Amino acid sequence: MDIDRATGALVLRADSLMQKRRSFIATPRPVVAPPANPAEPLAPPSPAVEPAPAGNEDDLPVLTEVIPPEATPAAMPAAAIEEALAHRLASELAQAVGERLEAELPALIDASFARIEGDLRRDLRAIAENALKDFLARRQQLPAHEEPPARD
Repeated sequence: MDIDRATGALVLRADSLMQKRRSFIATPRPVVAPPANPAEPLAPPSPAVEPAPAGNEDDLPVLTEVIPPEATPAAMPAAAIEEALAHRLASELAQAVGERLEAELPALIDASFARIEGDLRRDLRAIAENALKDFLARRQQLPAHEEPPARD
């Protein structure tokens, strides 16, 4: 039930703010006459706050300051934005790849070494078996009365 009250209060405040905005837009704006002496610099307009009507809306001021487009900072050209974005993305990508490699590379290297070790053991075993088979085949071809020369 408290949620409904809070939601209702929020909706009422939003409605009140929209009413203020509508009444502000509907009011005519005063015309500012240029100064009689052009040598005097124009004073920047001061922000005006619409007086709050009586009630609980006094905490929602509406600013009416008009800022000319010349006073806003110039936007960066699209090419400069794309270049800066590309540079930033490349930097973030390099960092992400570096972090991933740092985390996963040791395990990949260990797995590769284990696979290489297994292949090497298998190949060495095959070489030793083939050498033994060749040795035994040559040994059987020798006549029985010929003994290989003794080594000292």
